[in-house]
Amino acid sequence: MPVPAPGFDRMVIDGSNFLGRATGYDLGDADSKEQFITRLQDYAHNQPAVKLTVFFDGKKAQRKLVGGVEERVTSGNRPADDVLLDFLSQLTAQDRPRCTVVTDDDELAAHARRRGAKVQSVRWLNSRLAPKPPVAATPQPDGSLRREQVSDWEQFFLDPPKRPGKK
Repeated sequence: MPVPAPGFDRMVIDGSNFLGRATGYDLGDADSKEQFITRLQDYAHNQPAVKLTVFFDGKKAQRKLVGGVEERVTSGNRPADDVLLDFLSQLTAQDRPRCTVVTDDDELAAHARRRGAKVQSVRWLNSRLAPKPPVAATPQPDGSLRREQVSDWEQFFLDPPKRPGKK
């Protein structure tokens, strides 16, 4: 069941910044990026009135919409921050105040505010996303699990993630 709209219509995310700053993610890891996109898709499912666009630095320009999340990857000629700011500038003056940019980059945040958008931190977004699935339980050489794996699995069973369509 969707929760009430959060007071904004669009969320624009500095994806590379999120992966580099959020606990439990690794900027250079494709699995981390995939987990992040999946969590954004869950958010989009629960907040259907909010349009989500996430920007990543890359080497080959790409744009796709999957599960309610628009993912944009830059060509490498310009940083994702610049492309994100161009995107904001193309929004109408009425739409920018209803837009929230998620970044911990102070310079990007200042530019976004000057364009009329609200800004929230990586921590703010991470706290609103569905929990990450537990770390895969691969045994140590002695057959035991690492402390972080045990903790993740305990949390998973104590407070299972909410699945779309399940109560």
